[in-house]
Amino acid sequence: MKLLKLLLLSSSFASALLADTANIAAASDLQYAFKEMQTLCNKKYPAETINFQFGSSGKALTQIQSGAPYDAFFAADMNYPKKLKEQGLAVGDVKPYALGRIGLMTLKSSNIPVNDLSILATDRIKKIAIANPDHAPYGQATVAALKTLRLYDKVKSKFVYGENIQQATQYVQTGAVDVGLIAISIAKAPSIANQVNFGLIDGKIHPDIIQGYALLKRGENNKAARAFLSTVESPDGDAIMKKYGFILK
Repeated sequence: MKLLKLLLLSSSFASALLADTANIAAASDLQYAFKEMQTLCNKKYPAETINFQFGSSGKALTQIQSGAPYDAFFAADMNYPKKLKEQGLAVGDVKPYALGRIGLMTLKSSNIPVNDLSILATDRIKKIAIANPDHAPYGQATVAALKTLRLYDKVKSKFVYGENIQQATQYVQTGAVDVGLIAISIAKAPSIANQVNFGLIDGKIHPDIIQGYALLKRGENNKAARAFLSTVESPDGDAIMKKYGFILK
C-alpha cells in the first residue's frame, strides 16, 4: 500500500513538472467567452494553466513587439497577429477565428431606443461611449459605421473614449454616458444582458471585424498554449463563440 501511494505521488509530481502555464493576450470582447473557454480547457487538459490579459488589440500588439511574455495572441483585428508573423514573432499559421459585431447599448432604465442610430444626433443623447479608435478595432469599426451613415461629424463631440470595448461598456453600466457602441459578445454576457438593451448594427455599414489569432514564438513549445488553441478550434469551442454572438469564420 505504501509503495502504491508513493507511485501515485510520484506520478502526480511528474505530471506537475511536465505541465505548462500559458499567458494569452486577448481582445476585450473575448473576456466573457474566454472565461467559459478556460473552463472547457481545464476539463480537457486539467494539468495545464491558462492566464489571460484582456485589453485593446493595438496595445497588446505593441506590448508583444516590446517583448511582453505572451504565448498566444487573440486579436480583434487579424492584421495585428499577421504583423507579428511578418516580424518573426509568431509561429505557424495566423488564423481567423470569428467576425465581431457591434451594436447600440443603453441601460434598460434609460428607455432610449436602440434600433436607430440617428438618435445619436439628437439632443437626447449627450455622451456616447466608444472604444478608442486609435488602437481598438471595435472603435475603428464604430467610426466607419457612423461615417457611412453621415452621422460622425454630428456626434463626434459627444464621444467618451474607453481604452477598450470593456471600459466603454463600463461607462454605460455606471450611467457615465447615455449610450455606447459595444461588441455583441459583451452585451450577451449574462451579468450584463439583464441590465441593458442592445440593438445590433447592420454589419454592411462598416468593414468586417475579422478577428484572428497566432501562437507566438515564446509559446511554440508551450503545451498549455497549444491546449487552449485546440480548445478554441474544437466544436465545443465553436459553440461557446456562437453563444456570445460571434460569426464563425
